[in-house]
Amino acid sequence: MRRFFGPRWSLALVLLYFLATSGRTIASQALWQHAGVHFAIASALWLVLREEAAPLRRELAAGLALGLGTVVRQTTALVALGISALRPARLVATLAGVAVGAVPLLVYNWLAYGSAVEQGYGAKPFDAPIAQGLTGLLFSPSRGLFVYEPWALLALGGFAIARFAKTTAGYLSRRISALVIAGPLFVALYATYAEWWGGRVFGPRFLDDLAPVLMLGLAWGVRGGWFAFGFMRALLWLGAAWSLLLFNAAALVYDQSWDTVPVNVNDDPSRLFNWADPQWLAVLRALPDGGPRVIAAVLLTLLALAFLARVEGLLGRPVSSRA
Repeated sequence: MRRFFGPRWSLALVLLYFLATSGRTIASQALWQHAGVHFAIASALWLVLREEAAPLRRELAAGLALGLGTVVRQTTALVALGISALRPARLVATLAGVAVGAVPLLVYNWLAYGSAVEQGYGAKPFDAPIAQGLTGLLFSPSRGLFVYEPWALLALGGFAIARFAKTTAGYLSRRISALVIAGPLFVALYATYAEWWGGRVFGPRFLDDLAPVLMLGLAWGVRGGWFAFGFMRALLWLGAAWSLLLFNAAALVYDQSWDTVPVNVNDDPSRLFNWADPQWLAVLRALPDGGPRVIAAVLLTLLALAFLARVEGLLGRPVSSRA
């Protein structure tokens, strides 16, 4: 983020990523799954997102990071198709790195489970009605990305800005405009998955693997003046405030009871489309019952945020490198 702008916006977007996505409610709770994907994607982006052309060895290293992420969740490999800016030589180098992690995994799965794409969870086909999956992933009241994270729509606007600016802004804008390819691929794949809703979880679990990429859309929007207008900035912070409220409430009181009573959503996902009883509303209603635990967690969270602001020099002097 600091390659785009100064510490204030960088810290704001990093905190938005951590506190206003499933990063807090899912990835940070199960370190063997989505956290590895987020780390792999963030590492790959750090390696190649530069103003100048990255050497092929960086493309290979970015592919290797995504390949290790593929060992965690196979869909990580989809990011490789966009991160190379669709340049043939760079794409080949990236995919070669991905293969280092992906090929041994596929071979192991085939030997252990009899299927290259099976990883011990049992056979779950990609045969769900795609219209239902698309609607659920993006707009359902209890799993929809744009319901839980409305600021993601503004991130897509940032990718559009990068697309139109690519003739003058060079390598960086070409990469960012190409990265948006990963979004439709993720959505299309998971829309046909038998359990597109991601099980008994809070929020858009599967699509939040792309949260690091969405942050780049916002970052480019900031850099390109997308949020220089008061109206657009108000939309961003209103959307961010809504997501902060939902995900931080869920981090404190969510207990999966909504997902299982009176019916398990894995057995009957129709409840995920019920606007009269959305999952997030049940969590907000349960928040006052958290009592002292909620108060302590809020205070500790604020203390951690104050420390980060202090380190970045936003509250008094920054902490020195010797501290």
